[in-house]
Parts: sequence; structure tokens; C-alpha cells
Amino acid sequence: MQIEIDPILFFIAIVVVIGIFVARAAEHRKFPRTLPLILTGIALGVINSLFATPLFNLEEMGIPLEIVATLALAAVLFREGLHLNIDELKKSIKPVILLASLGTLLTTFLIGALGQFAFELTLILALLFGSIFSPTDPAATFALFEGGGTKIKKNLETTLGGESAFNDAVGIVIVTRIFLPAAKTNQFQFNVLLIIWTLIGGIIIGLACGWLGNVLIERVRRKLEISLITISAALLAFSLAELSGASSAIAALIAGITLGSPHIIKKQPFPKEGTLEIWENISFLGEIIAFILIGAFFNPLEAIAFVPLALLMTAIILVSRPIAVLISTLGTKLSLGETLFVGWTGMRGLATAALVAISFEELHISNPANATALVNASMLVLLFTSAIQGLTIPFIASETGVVVEVDELEEITAKQIATAAVILRLHEALENREIGRTTYTRLSTPYQDEYRILSEKKKALDAEQRNRIKALKIELEAYRNACERLYDALEDCEIGDRSCEDLVKLYERKIQDVEAELLRLMEGTAEGPSILKRLFGGIRKTLNRKKVSEEKTDLEKIEGIVEDVGELKDLGEIEAIDTDDVDNKDLNNS
Repeated sequence: MQIEIDPILFFIAIVVVIGIFVARAAEHRKFPRTLPLILTGIALGVINSLFATPLFNLEEMGIPLEIVATLALAAVLFREGLHLNIDELKKSIKPVILLASLGTLLTTFLIGALGQFAFELTLILALLFGSIFSPTDPAATFALFEGGGTKIKKNLETTLGGESAFNDAVGIVIVTRIFLPAAKTNQFQFNVLLIIWTLIGGIIIGLACGWLGNVLIERVRRKLEISLITISAALLAFSLAELSGASSAIAALIAGITLGSPHIIKKQPFPKEGTLEIWENISFLGEIIAFILIGAFFNPLEAIAFVPLALLMTAIILVSRPIAVLISTLGTKLSLGETLFVGWTGMRGLATAALVAISFEELHISNPANATALVNASMLVLLFTSAIQGLTIPFIASETGVVVEVDELEEITAKQIATAAVILRLHEALENREIGRTTYTRLSTPYQDEYRILSEKKKALDAEQRNRIKALKIELEAYRNACERLYDALEDCEIGDRSCEDLVKLYERKIQDVEAELLRLMEGTAEGPSILKRLFGGIRKTLNRKKVSEEKTDLEKIEGIVEDVGELKDLGEIEAIDTDDVDNKDLNNS
């Protein structure tokens, strides 16, 4: 029997594989993945149209773009809710609330007013356009800093993350319940009760599903079961909200917050490590599929006529957001530099793309001309803003003073210390027969894997730092030689006093800069000569509490172990241990 492959599944599989490589390449180059993923979708659509018989026909496949985009957005919001640290959020609650409410409304009306003035659009269409571009996507901003050893201030991370989570939900309600229905009928018809239920209903459903998820989690303990319960809670919140006419975005967000911070409903916390990883993958998958599908539906030939409109609207959006942020954050603790950074980094992402898809699906029947104009202009603006902000945000961050200098080597060392301390305690519990081998293996294996990864990263950074020091020393020697050669040339009357003095000053400044960099690097790599012996001696003492046999030890999986945290504090310093030169035979003999 011949099995017929479903073309939709085949198409999605191709999209996911291509999207993963494109997204990872963008992150590696510290660029938001929104732009390359949409461009990938556009490229797939163009390539497909070149064939006499297209490889895939999205219209015939019947892929519901609106549903795909909405589901992906709900997954992202649920993940953001899980990630939100309520205790940290409380410290920045005032700017978060102001930005998510007043800031979203101000951005909507500023973009709408300026758009109507510049292009003589109808007020309703201008406000719809403004509301589509009011939600922000902090993940696109944070991707520019991750992996490069650069971080922004913690309060700004919390502010941007909290604002995005709530203004995405608010923006969706504004679009779907106010401006989109008005655009379909060309007149405002406010259904106050429906708007209230959309907001309140989403909150109630989210709280109920989050509470139910916590109740079920209390009855299980395995990470996989916990992750499956969170997925079920998210799907339940989304589906119940859709069925009841409430906001599925708000329901997903509140359910995520309730599960991520169970203490707010007086429930016990649960281990979230595996769950967060799964939801990172789910939301990542959703973004890939949604962005590439939206790009594939986009026709670049039709959009050429809208380029002037999109360029001016891009300028209006990039001006409106900082103004709205500046007004909204008056009276908060944000400094001027932090306010400017928040205003400029309001990158648009999945929420905007989803709202474009929803608006197109709703408008193309009742008003196809407006639907075509809206989708083409919106997609171009999304591409333009992503490119401009993606290229300028690192510079803006540096100029506004929001970057926090982080020693990556120190961070890795700290993680090594904590990880190795966990491994040592688990090993002691095994030797003392507090836990069995199965439990020990299950608990310690992730930490052993993590320690190996950290060790590899540290070795790479150490090698990079040593090479950097070596290069700086050579550079310093070259500059000093240049100064000596200039003085020799002056004595031999080959050059004049003025030329010699100017060049020597130039090279002396370079020498000072190199010496300062060398001093910083060499201080960071300085190690006490007796630390390794002292700590390894402590390990031997600890392991001597019980004889370690080959049958009962997994030490071959552990590249480094540190001494008990209390004993290390007594030493007054905590250092990582490199046991590359120590084999198991020595440990057994000890």
C-alpha cells in the first residue's frame, strides 16, 4: 500500500529546517531573527512562483495563516508569562504598567494621527495601522546582546519584558475589538460589554487554567509530566478563551504567569528548568513557522508601489514610540538615557505580524483594497523597522549608558562552582546511602553535562584571552620600537623636532591604551599558586569519608569538583577546580 505524504506536513517540515538555520545564523551575527525569517518566506514564495507547476500552493493547502499566527503568539505570551519574575517585576511595575497602557495608546494615536496627516488616510484605517504597530517584541532586542558577553541593566530587561508581555495583549484587544471591526464597517461601534469581557474573561480563564495546572502539578514530580501539564493548561486557556469570546492572548499570558509564579495563588513552586526549555523550543518553532508563512504569502511585486508609503510610515513609527515612552515614563525612576533606550528598542515582531495576518483575513472580503494596502505597507514597515533598529540598537545601548560590563570568564567560573558543588553533594549522598544509584544518576547527569560544557567554554575563553594578551604584548613592543626609531631618526637629523614630537605623542597614547587593556586582562587571569592544591586537598579529605570503589562512582563523568560551600567560605575565596591532570586511580588510592 502506497502512503501519500500530506503536502502541508512536508511544507512545514521544510520551513522548520530552513528556519532553524536562518534564525541561528541571525543570532550568531547578533541580529533579530524577524527580518531574515520573513525574507526567507518571501524568497520561498518567489522561488515557488518560478516553476511552471509550483512546488506548493498555499491557497490550495488551506493553511489558516490567521490561526497559525495567533497560536504562535499565544505560545510566545505563555512563555513570557512563565519567564516573568514577579518579584523583579514589582520593582519596575510603575513603568511597565504605564508603558503597556498609556504608552500603547499614545503610540497608537500618534502613529494614526501622523499617518492620517501625511497620507490622507481615513481616521479608522490610520488608527488601525497605529494599533498594529503599538505592541513590541523584547526577544528581538535581547537577541542582539545574547551570546556576545554584553548585557543591559536588569531593571531595563524587566521593564522591556513586562511591557511587551502586557502591551501585546492590550494591543490585540484594541485591534480585534475596536479598530478592526470599525475598519470593516467604516464606522466606530463600541461594544463596551464585549471589550470588558475580552479583558476580564481572558484574565479569569488564565487564572483558572493556571490554578488547575498547579493543582495537577502538585500530584506529579517528573519533569516531563510537569511540562505536559503546562502545555495542556496553555491549550486549555487558549481554546476556552476563543470559544467564549475572551482574549486568548490575555488568557495565555495570565496562565503562564500563574504557573510561573504559583505563590501568587498560594501554591507550591515546582522545578521549571525542563519546562522552560520546552517552551523556549515551542515558541521558537511557532515564530519560525509564523514568520516564514507570512513572508511566503507576501507578494513583493505588489508591494513595490507601497515603498514610499512604508518608508514614511517607518519614520513616523520610529519617532512616535520615543515620544510616547518619554511621556509615559514621566515621574518614574528611569533616567533620560534609559528612557531613550526603551523608546528606541520598541522592536516589532510576532505580535505585529500576527495582527497583520488577522487584519488581512478579516478585511479582504469586506474591503479588499484596504486589506491589500494594509498588508503590503505593514510588511514593508516591519522589514524596514527591523533592519534599522537591528543595526542601531547596540550603538544606542552604548551611547545611553545602559550596557553592563560582564566578565564572561567570571560568570562561567561562578556557574562551575555552583554546578560542581551540586555534583559533590549528590556524590556524598550516594556514598552515604542517602539515595540510590538510579536517583543519583538521574539527578547528577544534567549537572555533569552542564559542567563539561562550562569547562569547554572556559578553556576556549582562556585560550582566546591568552592569545589576546600575546597579541597586545607584540603590539606594545611594536609601538615602543616605533618611538625608539623616531628618536634615532631625530638624532640623525632625518626628521624634525615637530614631526618627531607629534608622532611620539600619538604612539605614547596607543601605548597607554594597550597597557591598560593588558593590565585588565592579566588581572582577570591572575590565579593564586596554592589554590588548586588547597582545594584538591580538601576534595581528598571529603572523599576519604568513605572508600570510593570503581563500581560505585561516576567520577569519570565529572571533570571538576569543588569542596563543600561552607568549607570554601572559611577559606575566604571560591575557585573552580580543573582536574584534567587527575585520573580516577589517584582518587581511588586516596
